[in-house]
Amino acid sequence: MPKEIIKNLPSLSELLLRGNTLCGSIPEELCRLPSLHLLDLAENNLSGSIPKCWVMCTEEWLNILIECTIDLSNNNLSGEIPEELTELIHLGALNLSWNKLIGHIPNNIGSLTNLESLELLHKLLLGPVSAKKPKRHQHKPRANIIRNSCLHWACMRPNGSKPNNISD
Repeated sequence: MPKEIIKNLPSLSELLLRGNTLCGSIPEELCRLPSLHLLDLAENNLSGSIPKCWVMCTEEWLNILIECTIDLSNNNLSGEIPEELTELIHLGALNLSWNKLIGHIPNNIGSLTNLESLELLHKLLLGPVSAKKPKRHQHKPRANIIRNSCLHWACMRPNGSKPNNISD
């Protein structure tokens, strides 16, 4: 996706390019769009690291009306999950499954109180996955963290047990 196109769309709110055989890296300009609340680049051939410049979902009206969704699954993204993703306080769903991500899960991922769905399938990730009770939702958040042999479950619940809906 040409950077020039993204720069000319400062009010872009949804970008769905799933399954379009896109290749190359994710342009940093894309993660600098404050009105963007739905980013679906899944099932492409994107490579490189996930940008660290995330400011999406910072528009004031989004804070009340919409939770953000990022789906970058089924690509060839590498490197670590950027800590900056944990600053997206209105992030409701994050899917980074089926990439080549390694390293530690960001420490603050559990502080995303609006996060309802976290998908980290088939990665070599390390570290605890801590979870805090969502403030706005009465239903249980969903975490799908399968085929991650290096995770520590002690921080998943205050009593040290893992939720019933999570598989080893």
